[in-house]
Amino acid sequence: MLQFSCLIAVLGVLWLLVLQAPDASAVCCAEAKVVKYKVLNGQCAAIRGQRSDDGNCVIKICGDGRPLRGTYCGRGSCNLAGCDCDGGCLPGDWEKSLVSDTGIYRVEILEIYWQDLSIFRIPSQSIWDLAASVIGGPKK
Repeated sequence: MLQFSCLIAVLGVLWLLVLQAPDASAVCCAEAKVVKYKVLNGQCAAIRGQRSDDGNCVIKICGDGRPLRGTYCGRGSCNLAGCDCDGGCLPGDWEKSLVSDTGIYRVEILEIYWQDLSIFRIPSQSIWDLAASVIGGPKK
């Protein structure tokens, strides 16, 4: 009975790795930009940001310049790795869209950097090569 349980567990893991792993050609929406800024005519919350420790404002945005809603920057739902999102990624000019959408508040951008949103890392090699390296099989 224990062997059967182990077999079921191994098959479950293989199912997750093979069937649920992102396609190498899939578009991923697992990055956002973190923008540190000042609001000259208002407060951080006016554009849905938060006050940071240094007194400035900070917001995490997607391509459309709007705050990140959910886990990834996809138009619709994405898989665990932030790829294969329904409708693709949110398009736009990132911080340029942020500034143009918040005109009356006069946002001054101070700093911008990328943030990886992945909660599941995509293997850099094929799933089969990865499995072969784990079990010690031959490499292609």
